[in-house]
Amino acid sequence: MELDRERLIQEVAARWGLVISKDDPIIGAVALNDVVLDLHMGRLSSALEDQSTRLDSLNQQQINASKQIAKKIIGEALALATTEIRQQAKQTQQQTDQAVGDQIKALGAALDDRAALKRQLMWAWSTAGFLGLLLVVVLLMVA
Repeated sequence: MELDRERLIQEVAARWGLVISKDDPIIGAVALNDVVLDLHMGRLSSALEDQSTRLDSLNQQQINASKQIAKKIIGEALALATTEIRQQAKQTQQQTDQAVGDQIKALGAALDDRAALKRQLMWAWSTAGFLGLLLVVVLLMVA
């Protein structure tokens, strides 16, 4: 920013009623002050830029660390859920196997009962046939 001497002279005259010239030593002091302020502003700007870069870097590191933590948490949750699902599937499979086994046993028992009934019927028909043949023989002998 360039120092405007005329404006300074007019401002001092307007505010305080003091008359100073362009080559007054106070203008030199103000100019020197302006140069010093410019130098400090440059340093501050540079420091601010450095800090901004550093903060951006720290922010990125924090984001990366947060991503790693989230990845770990999600991975652990996924592993736990997978384990739970597998356990539930295993338990369901065992229950299904037990139910199917029970049904097979029940069907086997029903088939055994049917086979026993079939044998009983065969004996009953055989006995009835034998008795019928015996009755015919007896009737033929009596007649």
